[in-house]
Amino acid sequence: MKISSKILILPMSASILLTPFSNSVNAEESTISQQENDTEILKAMSDFEIQNSDFKIIKSNPLENVIQVTEDDITSIISFDKINQIMTIESQSYSTKVIDFNSTDKSNDFSDENFLMKSASVSKTSENTFSNYEYTITHSKPEKWNIRMPKGDSLLSKNSKSVTYKSSTKGNLNSFKSQVDKINSLELNIIGGASVSVLMSGLAVVLSIPTAGGATATAAFAAAGIYGNTVKQLLSLMNAMKNAKIYYMRA
Repeated sequence: MKISSKILILPMSASILLTPFSNSVNAEESTISQQENDTEILKAMSDFEIQNSDFKIIKSNPLENVIQVTEDDITSIISFDKINQIMTIESQSYSTKVIDFNSTDKSNDFSDENFLMKSASVSKTSENTFSNYEYTITHSKPEKWNIRMPKGDSLLSKNSKSVTYKSSTKGNLNSFKSQVDKINSLELNIIGGASVSVLMSGLAVVLSIPTAGGATATAAFAAAGIYGNTVKQLLSLMNAMKNAKIYYMRA
């Protein structure tokens, strides 16, 4: 939902964006590095033709990426501090979001070893995911389902409810299960193609801006240095999570 009061975003001046260097050699090296970084970001965003959207690189250097994205007439500024691994998202449609990728990594203690342990523990009647969209089916008469989803933007806390499988609930429960299975498959693909830490960073972005569209999410991923097929998978993951939330609420 759009809010009536909009954030006024003023263009940054060149004097703010450019940092003076002590000598011409460092300046030249920095320019080349910045150009390469700009190219990577622009390529990442040009890979995804999203209607009614526009991207603009405001700042790109070894310390920080700042990208402006306008999607469906809503403008957001996405800043990524490469040194401290902190992303800030300022938008006209929701309050400012701050994502600490280091904090997310440490608090969840996810590693490749933990992932292997987690995936091995999944049973035939349950599915557990890194995004916390999950189900456990108890094959009783009647059948009992415990379904779960993230609480807010947390990767630790969950909402949970128990639902009896019957004619009035089975449609939403089956649809929820289908989306969770899709989420699990996408998470495995992202981990296989990148890493657990990339997945967790992507999930942190998705959970922080649940109402954002694909263009805003793509710009956030690009600012954090996530490109290519991984972005496609994260966008599919974002859509599956949105669908799972709908069926969770209906069940």
